[in-house]
Amino acid sequence: MKQGPIAQKVIHESENCEESEYDTISRFHKFVSLAFQKKLKVWSCGASFDIPICENQLRTYGLQIPWMFYNMRCYRTIRQMFDIEAGNKRETVKHNALEDAIYQTECIQKFLQEHPEADK
Repeated sequence: MKQGPIAQKVIHESENCEESEYDTISRFHKFVSLAFQKKLKVWSCGASFDIPICENQLRTYGLQIPWMFYNMRCYRTIRQMFDIEAGNKRETVKHNALEDAIYQTECIQKFLQEHPEADK
């Protein structure tokens, strides 16, 4: 595993979670559906990994995908095209899903604030 000990600890702690997978994905679906009503632009670091996994989990439990296919975005592409991490100090644990998402969100938000024309 590429994850350091802090990131690995999260994986082991999640194994003891009392909430079922269905309850977790159902709560996620309800939140996203109510909050964004199909207008959500969903981001992942690589278009062929996180989003398809999430969509598969939603389908497994008979839940409708709460975003439109044309609103999927790839952080990795933007990062490589525009070097958006330059000048952003990383203060989170690498390879921890939540902390990676927070860091990537901060980078993309900063980029979009500096380049509002890029967010169509």
